[in-house]
Amino acid sequence: MKNRILIFFFIIITSTYFSQTTFFIKYKESVPVSEIKNIIAQKNVSIKSKNSLYKNNNLSINYFAKGLGEDINELSRIVKVHSDLNLTDDDLQNLQQSSLEIEYVQKAYTYKIDFVPNDEFLNQQWALGKIQAFD
Repeated sequence: MKNRILIFFFIIITSTYFSQTTFFIKYKESVPVSEIKNIIAQKNVSIKSKNSLYKNNNLSINYFAKGLGEDINELSRIVKVHSDLNLTDDDLQNLQQSSLEIEYVQKAYTYKIDFVPNDEFLNQQWALGKIQAFD
């Protein structure tokens, strides 16, 4: 019985400790690129929840594609935001509705394979290592 209680508390603590959300914000064409640069530099994204307002110190903001999109006009309007908090879909919808400058907000999902293919030459395929297929 004690083991089950310990496991229960371990799951609760780890799920709270490791919760995080990554999402993308695309700004409309009417927003100047210089304003988007200011948003990134100042971490100026306010996320309103039903219960509270999340502070900006929990956010990591950068351009789409690890900064490669900064020089491409179409991609320079997309910003990647990483939060240490577990934000709900309602929180992201509130973020989109809070500003007329935002075209959309999209949650980033990470997909991982859950099996190793039955291929005897798998270790010889160099591209899988390059895209970090098994990480």
